[in-house]
Amino acid sequence: MKKPNHEFASRLREALIACGVKPSPAVLGHEFNLRHWGEGISTHAARNWLSGVSIPKTDKLKTLAHWLNVTPESLLFGTEQRLAAEEIKAIYGADSRTISDIDQQFLDNFLSLNKEGRHVLRMVTCAMRHHQSRR
Repeated sequence: MKKPNHEFASRLREALIACGVKPSPAVLGHEFNLRHWGEGISTHAARNWLSGVSIPKTDKLKTLAHWLNVTPESLLFGTEQRLAAEEIKAIYGADSRTISDIDQQFLDNFLSLNKEGRHVLRMVTCAMRHHQSRR
């Protein structure tokens, strides 16, 4: 029987792949830090998550789940599948990142893209965010 940490690592890798993200420590650390409002993580911490050495604390788990379009419980326990856009809004709507109707439509469109389309749009969005933060 697998240990809970290893099961978490397996579910994290699966969720990353499902979102078109390479499950590598460098990619995970970079992409996570773009999304997390608190203290970021190191590549070493990302490696520990992916290898089952450790499980993220609650605030970081919530960021991972939001980013990967799953619930924190599904990452921890494997109890749920990917969320529909309406469920994302219901869960994270009270967050400071409330989803407007037009953003909801964008998210629905994004979720309907194939793996390659999501990857391209994710890269464009990251580039735009980086460019905007430099101003």
